[in-house]
Amino acid sequence: MVMLMSAASRLECIVSRLPSGLVPKSSRRQYLGPQKHSWSVGSAARSAELEHFPPRVSSLHSLHLLSGRSMGRPEVDFLGDNAMCNLGLGLMEVDKHDDARVVFEAQLAQLRHPMILHVPESAILDVQTNLSACYGNLGLTEKALVLFREMHAKRMAMDGPTPNTLVAAYNLGTMLIDEGRRAEAIAFLRNQLPHTRRLGPDHEKTLMLRMLYAKALAYINDDVQMPPPTRDDCREAINILTDVLGRARRVLGPSHPITTRAEDWLQTTRLVVRGLEFRWLVQESM
Repeated sequence: MVMLMSAASRLECIVSRLPSGLVPKSSRRQYLGPQKHSWSVGSAARSAELEHFPPRVSSLHSLHLLSGRSMGRPEVDFLGDNAMCNLGLGLMEVDKHDDARVVFEAQLAQLRHPMILHVPESAILDVQTNLSACYGNLGLTEKALVLFREMHAKRMAMDGPTPNTLVAAYNLGTMLIDEGRRAEAIAFLRNQLPHTRRLGPDHEKTLMLRMLYAKALAYINDDVQMPPPTRDDCREAINILTDVLGRARRVLGPSHPITTRAEDWLQTTRLVVRGLEFRWLVQESM
């Protein structure tokens, strides 16, 4: 009880500092990676990239209901949880990641409270996804990776290779790539690709996961020490991105975010190849 009241007090303090235009609107689109990393956000039905959120709560200033709203009640107040989710996402969008962390940690604590019954495991995983995004953006890499690994393993055990499981794989793969763990990311994503067969080659999640695998193959980050990609890696990445781009243009259209991202990544990979050509020639001549 004390813990929940304390969390609510912190939430009310956060809300009192918010600009009036921060509350997300129902027409706003949410994408993987609103900030530094390409993470998913929202509930199970909303965690996939490029999907609208359902209608949002019009105001988040009635946070008194968050303090003890579930005490003695056997079910979850989904309206209140949606308000907390929206608040956290809004804070992330304006780079207030530590405040967002407080919101999501409070939401997670309430969902795990022993007096709240019938909370699906998927709801907890959704909040943990948002919390992991905050950890990553705050530089808490290891905490974020631990959660991402845990969430992917649980989704695979619960549901098998569903779209939400592939989103979890995408999140973990992105984190590994951005932290310079390229070899681990390649091995992990290569193992995930067979799980896309159930969805088919033109499904958005299939295209996204293949794109990320191609990115891992040809990834270079000057801020992180890692061996450069090989010629074969870059050739495979270009072939994958070319195929993904063709499918995305045909199925999703030329202006779809997946299509434009595939175009950008293909162009970037070709620039990487040009930059590495001389190094490859030297290596081959030795």
